[in-house]
Amino acid sequence: MTFLPIARRELLVASRRRTTFLVRLTTAIGAALLGFALLAFGGNARTSGDLMFTYLVQGGFLYALFAGVLLAADSISEEKRNGTLGLLFLTDLGGFDIITGKLTIVGLNALMALLAGLPVAALAWILGGVTGGEFWRCVLVLLNTLFLSLAVGLAVSARRRVQIETLIRTLIWLVVITFGLGLLHRLLLTRPSTEVLRWWLGMSPWVSFSGAKDLPYRADPGRYWSAFWLAHLLAWLFLIAASWTVRRRWQDAAVTQPTKAAVQVRIGADGKSVSILRRVISLRTELLDDLPIAALLSSDTQVRLWVWIVVGLAGLLVGINMLTGNDPLLPISFLTKPKLMPAALTGLLLLVKTLFAWQACEFFATCRRNGALDSLLTTPLTDAELYRGQWIALRQNFLPPLVTLALVLALGPFIQLLVGAKAAALGPGWEPLFQAWISWLFWLVSLPLELTAIWWFGMWLSLTQARPGWAFAKTVAFTVLLPQVFFCVPSLLIAGAVFSYARGKLRLPIRHVINGARDPLAYRAMTPRRFR
Repeated sequence: MTFLPIARRELLVASRRRTTFLVRLTTAIGAALLGFALLAFGGNARTSGDLMFTYLVQGGFLYALFAGVLLAADSISEEKRNGTLGLLFLTDLGGFDIITGKLTIVGLNALMALLAGLPVAALAWILGGVTGGEFWRCVLVLLNTLFLSLAVGLAVSARRRVQIETLIRTLIWLVVITFGLGLLHRLLLTRPSTEVLRWWLGMSPWVSFSGAKDLPYRADPGRYWSAFWLAHLLAWLFLIAASWTVRRRWQDAAVTQPTKAAVQVRIGADGKSVSILRRVISLRTELLDDLPIAALLSSDTQVRLWVWIVVGLAGLLVGINMLTGNDPLLPISFLTKPKLMPAALTGLLLLVKTLFAWQACEFFATCRRNGALDSLLTTPLTDAELYRGQWIALRQNFLPPLVTLALVLALGPFIQLLVGAKAAALGPGWEPLFQAWISWLFWLVSLPLELTAIWWFGMWLSLTQARPGWAFAKTVAFTVLLPQVFFCVPSLLIAGAVFSYARGKLRLPIRHVINGARDPLAYRAMTPRRFR
């Protein structure tokens, strides 16, 4: 039998796929534009080269770290939900063959995108901003981090079935391994009695990434290489665990809950009057007649709970920042300094947008996957009612937490001023407070437009993608991560362009949009040019 048959087949298919080349081209163009902007406004060549290399490598590290969440976390669990995973075990394939095949599928485009940006980062080597050894050490760390991220995503996906569970658990694993272990490793640097524990904590990719620079590497080259090989070994352990698990848990059935009525009612003696005794589940019965889709989607409180947890963490971060007397935290990333707390706040805000993108894509993607969308379109519900029902559900799940977060970010600088966190209330101490309020106002204006763009773009992708599971990954890439890469472009412009594009695509009826996804040539023939 051919060695790794699924991986060989997927490589042959991907070599003829247009997306393989398009992803590489898009990433290269984006990296080139970002590098040109940094070189144009960064001062002399050496400083500009160092700045460009730092931004591109840090962006590549974050991309490689979270690629497992966007690409690999739902790869096997989707096969379980579709009931197609068991067909592979009718052959003589083993668990390792299937896992390596899935790794090839989800990792090829991620690898091509990562490699496409490296030649732009190598310009810093020519300009003199970095050395050749520093460049190649960073490249090794990026590839190793991508491998670890995909391995974690496959291991979690092999054990789980529900999409939101696999995404969140993969994200938690990666954050704990990278930043949790990395923070503990940094805290134990000054304690020689914990040398063995600190060595094991070096499996965090952040340790090898921070040790790839010339100064830390020359001071302690063993720390870099030990952390690199420990992270690589950890990735293989996750792959072995996924290969062992997928063979034994491919028959995982959907978790069935006892069916409960939405409400308990009492029928009157006349047989006509009905009175509601109590609600059994959180279904808003007052919406059933007007907007049944909103009533259905509003009953799912899992995402709402996760949003409140993220907002609570952001509020705790703001409180700790005030008690320590630091500058006020800014809710937009390109105005923040490269410190731990502003970076953590930016990460939490991106996580909220990611959860919003997931719920924006989940309804239509699930309906397309299980065939319920065709049945839904035969009902008297109009397209506008479907869109409005989903928007009401999103508003109920996200509006209260986001309003709370906006108040916390607005009151933070004011409280710092009252308690005397700044030394001079009427002097230079006003500058960071004024900057925080200005950034808060800008964020308050841009956030609704960004969320609206995420909603429309996610709906359009979930209706048109050949694989509905890819709709979430592409939505996050274009609406959440892209504005962070092009930080020099205001997020309002990117969100406005994305919103206009997706809104124009969805001006046609949903049935026509679905038919266009199934037959692109027929879609182009029947669609006006301005809607293509």
